[in-house]
Formats: sequence, C-alpha cells, structure tokens
Amino acid sequence: MGKEKKLSSTMKSIKKQIAILLSFTLFIGRAAYAFDPPGPGGDPSTNPSNEPLGGGAPIGDGLVFLLLIGIIYAGLKIYQNHKSKHLLS
Repeated sequence: MGKEKKLSSTMKSIKKQIAILLSFTLFIGRAAYAFDPPGPGGDPSTNPSNEPLGGGAPIGDGLVFLLLIGIIYAGLKIYQNHKSKHLLS
C-alpha cells in the first residue's frame, strides 16, 4: 500500500509541475504578442536610426559558435559510439 501512495504522490507532483509550466508558458506567449515588432531597418529615408537591414542582429558570431558546438558534440558522439563498440567486441 505504501508503494501505491508514493506513486500517487509522485504523479500529483508531476501534474502540478506540468500545470505550473503550462501556465507560465501561456503567460509568456501572450506577453510576447503585447509588443510591436521592431522595424526592418535598412532604409535611411524612413528609418532615422540608420540600422542595417535585419535590425543589427549579430548573426555571424552566433553562427560560428553554433557550428563549433555542433562539431564538438558530433565528435563526442562518434567517440562514445566507437568506445562502446570497442568494449563490446
């Protein structure tokens, strides 16, 4: 009987966590639509701030970092796969 009570308690806890996460996600989602999107930039005649096209987002730096992390992750997975095959044989 104790095992069933513990399982029931765990399920209630998980359901509570899911409900909190869902309500938080819905709140953030609605808040994201509350603001106007920024202008596209790129046209100095209509945009006095002279932002470059795309709003000045530093895509290049993030792209290099993302590729580097992807290469490291792939290398790690290849190494782990090779190591596990080597141990099994």
